[in-house]
Amino acid sequence: MSTSSLSPKMWFTPFDLMRRATNPLSTSMVQVALVVPDVEAACERLQQLYGIPGFQFLEHPPASDVIYQGEPIDVRVKLALGFMDDLNFEIIQPLAGGDANIYSDFLATNPNGGLHHIGFRVLESDAAAAHLEEVAGPAVQTGKLGTDGGHFAYFDTRATMGVFTELIFMDPLAEIVAAHLRAGDVEAFRGEP
Repeated sequence: MSTSSLSPKMWFTPFDLMRRATNPLSTSMVQVALVVPDVEAACERLQQLYGIPGFQFLEHPPASDVIYQGEPIDVRVKLALGFMDDLNFEIIQPLAGGDANIYSDFLATNPNGGLHHIGFRVLESDAAAAHLEEVAGPAVQTGKLGTDGGHFAYFDTRATMGVFTELIFMDPLAEIVAAHLRAGDVEAFRGEP
């Protein structure tokens, strides 16, 4: 295609490409998440399939004040985090003893597990949540992440995407912890020296 056949609206200058995007979800898609019946087996398969260098396993992820369908709940999961460059693979196994949640309900209807959500790291969580609420309805599950203001929210985008969408707001401390996790340091995620 020659450049002479492009409409004027398709021309971009370097300044256009550097301009901040106006979509509140445009910060970055950072996560692909699966919910599975056996987190260790799923991680082993993913390592073989995609060559993910390894996973960090967390028995007690730092989520608190979780609300599911408008009600406070006790979520119990085993979690594994692996990285391919900056893309996070989150593998979640619901555990017995907790309340019904977005993960256990998914596994109840998909006993073999599968792709559950994609996650967007957002800088303006209120704007991103308002956008998704407008087009997908209210958040299905929300909670705090860590202890310094981080939080997450899941929206039901299955009608369009086939999966849920998670918004992840990471405070400065969580950003540091994520960098440690990408480097393979799970102790930083637990808040241990």
